[in-house]
Amino acid sequence: MNPFVEDAKKPTKGPEVSEEEIKKKKEIVKKMLSERYNKTKEELATLRIVQQELDKLEHTLDSDVVILRERIDAVERDIVYYESYYRKKEKEYKEAKAVFDKKLNEKKLLTDHLSLIIFENEKRKDEKLREMMSKLEPSKPPVEENGWGGFTEEELILTNEN
Repeated sequence: MNPFVEDAKKPTKGPEVSEEEIKKKKEIVKKMLSERYNKTKEELATLRIVQQELDKLEHTLDSDVVILRERIDAVERDIVYYESYYRKKEKEYKEAKAVFDKKLNEKKLLTDHLSLIIFENEKRKDEKLREMMSKLEPSKPPVEENGWGGFTEEELILTNEN
C-alpha cells in the first residue's frame, strides 16, 4: 500500500484541499525518508561491524602466518646446522672406524707374529736343552721328537690362542 497511489486516486476538491494533501504527502515523504535513513543507518552500522570482524580475521590470520613462517625459518636454520653437524660426525665416525679396524688388524698381525716368535724361541730352547742334555748324558738315547719341539698339540694351541 503506497500512500502516494491512494492519494493520487482521490479527487481534488480545490486549492485548499490540495495544500492539505501536499502537507500530508510531505509528511509521508519525510516519514518515509526518515525511516529509510534510519534503516540505512542501521545497515551501515551492521556493515561496519561485519567489516571490523573481517579485518580482525585477516589480522589474526596475518599474525598467525607471520608467526608460523618465523618458526618454519628457525626450524630450517636448525635443520641446516644439524645436517652439517651430522655429516661432520658421520665423516669422523667413518674415519675413526677405519683407523679402529686398521689398528685391530695390526694388533692381530702383531699378536700372531709374537706367538710365532715365542713358538720359534721355545723350539730353539728345547733343541738347545736337548743338545746340552745329550752332551751331559751321552749314553741315553735322544728324546723322540714329534715335530713340535717337544710341545704337545694342546700346548701349541694354547700358545697360539694367547
